[in-house]
Amino acid sequence: MAKVRHLLHGIVRLNMRGTSPERFLNLCTLAGLNVWQVKKEQENLLFYMEIRDFKRCAPLARKAGVRLHIVEKRGLPVFLWRNRKRKGWAVSFVLFFLLLLFLAQFVWEIDWSGNRRYTESELNHYLQTLQIEEGIPKKRISCARLEEELRESFEDITWVSVRLHGTRLFIRLRESEVPVRQEVESGEACDLAAASDARITSVVVRSGIPLVQAGDTVEKGQLLVSGTVPITDDGGEEISSYRVRADADIYGIRERVGRKELPLWREMRTETGKKRYGIALEAGTHTFYWKIPEFYDMIEHTFDMAEQWGFFRRSRRMKPAWTIRTEYRKLRLPLDFYLPLSVGWSEYRETSVCEKRYTEPELAALSAAFQKETEEKLIEKGVHIMASDGRILINGGVCHFEVRLQTEEPIQVVTQGEQQRNEHNRDND
Repeated sequence: MAKVRHLLHGIVRLNMRGTSPERFLNLCTLAGLNVWQVKKEQENLLFYMEIRDFKRCAPLARKAGVRLHIVEKRGLPVFLWRNRKRKGWAVSFVLFFLLLLFLAQFVWEIDWSGNRRYTESELNHYLQTLQIEEGIPKKRISCARLEEELRESFEDITWVSVRLHGTRLFIRLRESEVPVRQEVESGEACDLAAASDARITSVVVRSGIPLVQAGDTVEKGQLLVSGTVPITDDGGEEISSYRVRADADIYGIRERVGRKELPLWREMRTETGKKRYGIALEAGTHTFYWKIPEFYDMIEHTFDMAEQWGFFRRSRRMKPAWTIRTEYRKLRLPLDFYLPLSVGWSEYRETSVCEKRYTEPELAALSAAFQKETEEKLIEKGVHIMASDGRILINGGVCHFEVRLQTEEPIQVVTQGEQQRNEHNRDND
């Protein structure tokens, strides 16, 4: 800390000659003048002193009978004095700090933590719907309001903390360990209809009137459980009815089909082993690359320029393709002061491009991978797969993958289905 203070105030290194150097040092101590790094060199003394103290020590030097000679001057006052006529530099220096002050009024980094169920891209997309993104002025962000918006929009999030520090927006989340089940409110009357064509395997009704039983075949949209409960008299005749929320577990066997298309010819890129390196600069949505040229690249550039000027003409040839891999690092200053610039070191790898047709073993492997992916997605949803069959169909230059599955799963869907029930009954009549 003392070094920083000395540089801000400015220091001088002095060469002292005279008969009573010890008396001068004692007078400086009594006057409260700071002297350090005293070193004897032959008959003289070398030491450091602040510029403001040096201006006060002239009477002490005369009293002690010594002479002071300035050997070196350092510090901010010296630097400003030497550059006092360089107005352009001074203006640039002021503009630089004004630019930093201006950039400090914006958010240039959004930091998420605690999110496991939601990805950062999903959360950032939600912030964009609220018009909150990198580059927004900090005064337009209300931390308390953003916390409330996140809790209301994501039921899985139980706790949110939002704070601004520097040019960063910190958002801390805590998600519920129990998945949120979206159900119809208990007071809302509804029916249950078939979500797809299926053959019923089991029916367990907790509320409502069942319209189907195990072994029945139903169509999509057909009512399974009615929320209309009749009221009958002693003779069994319906005299009135009332609506309830139908609730049941109805399982059925249904057919599912998954399809995917893939061109038979693909673009193959093979690395030749040649590498180049460069620098990348990212500013917002714009990225600038600069590849460090090598001797071979400079020769090629010279020939290209000569060909453009018409000195000669070379045979047409394909230029090599390059694959760029860049690792970016955002520029920052201390105290979480991030800047809207990212600098990266790029690696260029030369690749040769050619078209190649998929072989039968490769198509079989891709078909098996698609079949496995389709099955895993259904298993994650709690669907029981009874049978699965994968097929490969080739039509021209396109390959079609098809997966046919027989599954057992819940088939009911909530509907306000009195109108659908009447239409279905008219169709049966």
